[in-house]
Amino acid sequence: MKKTYLTWADVENRLLKHLDELEDEVICGVPRGGMLACWSIIDFIGDSGELCFASKPEDASVVIDDIIDSGRTKERWLKKYPHHKFIAVVDKTTEEDKDLGWVVFPWEKDKESDYDETITRVLEHNNLDVNSKNIEVVKSVINNLKIGE
Repeated sequence: MKKTYLTWADVENRLLKHLDELEDEVICGVPRGGMLACWSIIDFIGDSGELCFASKPEDASVVIDDIIDSGRTKERWLKKYPHHKFIAVVDKTTEEDKDLGWVVFPWEKDKESDYDETITRVLEHNNLDVNSKNIEVVKSVINNLKIGE
C-alpha cells in the first residue's frame, strides 16, 4: 500500500488553506489527531486572539480532524453538531487527496512503539506490572490468537 508521509510544513500549509474559514471561530479537535491539528493551527498563527480553542465540542463552531478517510467521523460529528463546520488536514473524499494512500502524520509514532504503548496501557489499566517481560508475554498471546484466525 502506498504511504504518504506528511511533514510539519505540509500540515501547516494544508491548515493555512483554511485560515479564512477559521477567523474569529472557536475550534475543537476530534480526539486524537484532530486535537493535535488544532494545537498546530494555534501554534502556526500564534496568539493573535482571532482563534479560540474550546475544551468541549458544544462550545465550538468548527471541528477539526487530522483526516477524512471514509467520511464516517465527519458524518457522526455533524449529526451531533449540525451547525458546526468540519475541517481536516487531509480530506480523502476530494480529488486532491484521494490517492494519498496511507497517510502518516508527523506526530504519529512508528507502528512498533505504538503497539508497545497500547500494550502498556492495557497492563496499567489492569494494575499489572509494566515491564519488558510482561509486554512480550502479551505480544505472544496476541500472536497466538492471530494463528487461530
